[in-house]
Amino acid sequence: MKKFGILLVLVLPAVSIILLFFTTGVSSRPFNADEFSANLSRIWVQPKTIEPVLKNYPFPLLSPAVTIAEGFEAYDGTLHDTPGDFHWAIDYVQTAGGAFLEFPVFSAHDGVVFQGEGNMWGKFVVVKDRSKISQGYNTLYSHLDSIPTRIPFMQFDINGSNGVLLPAGSYIGQASTTGNAKGIPQLHFEFHTVDLKTGATLRGDPYGVYQRLSSGFYPQPGDSLEGLLHYWETDNPFFAGSLPETK
Repeated sequence: MKKFGILLVLVLPAVSIILLFFTTGVSSRPFNADEFSANLSRIWVQPKTIEPVLKNYPFPLLSPAVTIAEGFEAYDGTLHDTPGDFHWAIDYVQTAGGAFLEFPVFSAHDGVVFQGEGNMWGKFVVVKDRSKISQGYNTLYSHLDSIPTRIPFMQFDINGSNGVLLPAGSYIGQASTTGNAKGIPQLHFEFHTVDLKTGATLRGDPYGVYQRLSSGFYPQPGDSLEGLLHYWETDNPFFAGSLPETK
C-alpha cells in the first residue's frame, strides 16, 4: 500500500503537467501575425477553374483614381521593394502630383471580419467567407490605419478567430503606412482559397494574371476584366460605395 501511495505521488504531478499542456498550452498561445504571414507567404496556387466571390473593389471610385502598383508574381520595385522578390498579392496606391495619398478601404465580399497587427503587415483586416460547401475564402487588407473599433482582434489564426459579420462594401480602415510599407501609403490586398476538408490555405491572384505588373496584362480598376480567370462576380466590378441594392 505504501508503494502504491509513493507511485501516486510521483505519477500525479506528471499527469497534471501533461493535461495542462493539452488543455492550455495550445489554446493560450497568443496569435503571432508575423509568424502567420511568414508561413502563409510560402504557398500560392494558379487554379484551372474558379468560383467568383468578390463583389467589389476594396476601395471607392476616387479622383485621382486608385491604381495597381505591384502585381502578383514578383515585385517590380515601384514601392521601394526589391525587384524580383516574390509578391503573392496586389498592391494598390493613390497618387497626386507625385505624392502618395491615404485612401479608404472597404471589404470586397461578405464575411466574418477581424483585425490584427504585426511588423510586416502593420495593422490589417481579414474577411473570412465560409458560406460555400467545400471551399472557403479569405481576403486580407494590410498597411491599414483607423480600423473601426467594432472589428475585434484575432485570437489565434484565421480559422480559429471570431469576428463580426459584415456585408461587402463595409468600411474597414484607411490605406496607410503601418508595417513594412516603407513610408508609402498603400493597400496590400491578398486573396486566399481554403480547403474546408484539410484546412490548407493558398494564395491566389484575384485577377488571374499571375505575373508582374510590368507584364502589361493587368487591367487597372475600372477597366474590363473580360478574358481573365478572375474572382470577381462580373467582368466590370463595382467600386465600393456603388454596389446595387439587393431586394
